[in-house]
Amino acid sequence: MSDIEKYTDENNPTKWKKKRIKKVKREEIIKIKKTRGEAHINHVRKEIPARVTGPDCRCIRLRCFEKIPEDSRQNLLITFNSLRSKNEQDNFLSGLISFHAPWRRR
Repeated sequence: MSDIEKYTDENNPTKWKKKRIKKVKREEIIKIKKTRGEAHINHVRKEIPARVTGPDCRCIRLRCFEKIPEDSRQNLLITFNSLRSKNEQDNFLSGLISFHAPWRRR
């Protein structure tokens, strides 16, 4: 007697329960799209655009856009958006932050 015949005997038919297909809630969809940096509609039905790098801030002190080339900035944004969860994104950002002791206290 095979395994299938063991469970489906004519005298004792077993009915298989249907498994419910889980629906993804709107909150989960918003959370996923927000972490990926995609355009989405938030809880208040307001359209949020996709995450992009902003315009040049023209700061004289740091010269952000002059030191970091465009392809490197785009690569960094793609890497950041490809992380799976908000927690991984936070860990990625905290790894980039460095602390220095102040030179002078007044």
